[in-house]
Amino acid sequence: MGTTETLAQWIVATSYDDVPAGAYEQAKKSILDFLGTAIQGSTTELGRMIIDFTQEQGGHPQARVIATSIRTSSASAAFANGALGHAEDFDDLGGIGGHPAIVLTPPGYGATSAP
Repeated sequence: MGTTETLAQWIVATSYDDVPAGAYEQAKKSILDFLGTAIQGSTTELGRMIIDFTQEQGGHPQARVIATSIRTSSASAAFANGALGHAEDFDDLGGIGGHPAIVLTPPGYGATSAP
């Protein structure tokens, strides 16, 4: 069995109660971190360029770009939201490196954002 199949089987077999409470708390903090950095990023010069570019591209209104009224394709919203989250490059893991909320949240946020 390959890695992908092993991971898929673990996901299917795992219930809400199997996930430690600390993992949910960290996930909530990371999502809030992402939202805060993306909103702040939307106020920067780079953020304005990202927003303008995304708006110019148009796209089927499937998802929202954070801190704007722009609705575009899920892929474009994920790109813009991720880029906005990196505009000031704040990292939610401190000294150990990485910024998982910026990589993991935009696709989900874009796909499920309210109209």
